[in-house]
Parts: sequence; C-alpha cells; structure tokens
Amino acid sequence: MLRHLQTISHCHDTSNSPVLQQILIDLLCTELNTKDIQAQHNFFELGCKALNLHILQINLQKQLNYAIPVRAFYTYPTIEMLADHLATVTVSAQTTDKQA
Repeated sequence: MLRHLQTISHCHDTSNSPVLQQILIDLLCTELNTKDIQAQHNFFELGCKALNLHILQINLQKQLNYAIPVRAFYTYPTIEMLADHLATVTVSAQTTDKQA
C-alpha cells in the first residue's frame, strides 16, 4: 500500500490539499487498521497515540520528501487542517527550491 501511495504523491501535485487529504486518509487507514476515516476526523479522536503519529510522520516524510514536525499533528489536529497546512508548506518549499 505504501508503494502505491508513493506513486500517487509523485504523479500528483502534493501542494493540492485534496490529494494530501487522501494520502493522509490512506496512511491512517493502514496505520489504524480501519476504513472509515474522513477528512474532518481528528487524529486523537480516531485513537492515534504518540507512536501512531510518529509512524505517520515518517511515512509522510517519505512520500512528500519534506520534514514534518510531530507538533504539526497537535497544531493541525484534523486531516483537513493538516492537509491544508502541508499544501501551503509544500508550495513554499517548491517556490524556494525554484529560486535557489
């Protein structure tokens, strides 16, 4: 499944919030062994613990090639909020890379 998600993130614009939401949902479904996750769900209400967030952080970093601090899950506690944040961060990172 992770290999499939990496392909998705490389084929689509990861500055697009809906794409990031789906990546997060897919990773969470795998990590929490569930299928019923929506973008409005809160990580902690879904049952995420520190270890789950750390694993999610590592998998997201692999897919997005961008270091995501664990505190981002606390600052942006829903899938939708984190995806929106990551979309703006990846746009900034891509702009910075192009200017360098």
